[in-house]
Amino acid sequence: MDIKKHSYLLELIVVFIGLFLAFTLDRMWDNYKTGVAEENYLNGFLKDITSDHNDLDSSLVGYKYNVNRLRNIINMAGTDGIPQDTLLPLAALMGSQSKFVPQRITYETLTASGSLSIISDYELRQKIAELYTKYNSILFIEETFNKYISENVFPFLQNNFDFMDNSLIDKNLGKNPVFKNMTMFYYSIYKAKLENLTQVKIIAEEVLELLQKELDIN
Repeated sequence: MDIKKHSYLLELIVVFIGLFLAFTLDRMWDNYKTGVAEENYLNGFLKDITSDHNDLDSSLVGYKYNVNRLRNIINMAGTDGIPQDTLLPLAALMGSQSKFVPQRITYETLTASGSLSIISDYELRQKIAELYTKYNSILFIEETFNKYISENVFPFLQNNFDFMDNSLIDKNLGKNPVFKNMTMFYYSIYKAKLENLTQVKIIAEEVLELLQKELDIN
């Protein structure tokens, strides 16, 4: 009888050890797959945000230059209005549209398939969320800006400039209060775009530094 009890006990122990090993191996495999998936996502973010950072680097040069141009024109606009020799270059600038389009493939794939929680480093996860939230605010500013240009600036310029002859239809346009207000509003939004893009670049640099650290890139 004792032999049978020992035999049953041994079988239970063997079954328990087998189940324990099976669960352990299964968990190890899941952890491995999660680790591989996390590394793939981190490399995707590294590629996307590096591309965004390079685009910002080149774009910000033009934004800073144009903000200074607009500021100088506004400062020169005294009682005589906006100087006539600046009106055509100003119209060309105000009639142009530019848009920062961030790379969102990795972020959208990750959020669609689950959540950012797969990224184990808390600081990195928070910084990535902050960056893409900032991207959304940039997109909102640009949509507002481009809508204003399409609905207000374009029609006004078409009615007051002869672009084929590169000349003014209204010779006193520089004194026109509507155009002066339009220039001020354009400058305000353009400056806000510059400030927000500068902040985005700083956050992108912080994320890239954390990504390189997490991926052990020297």
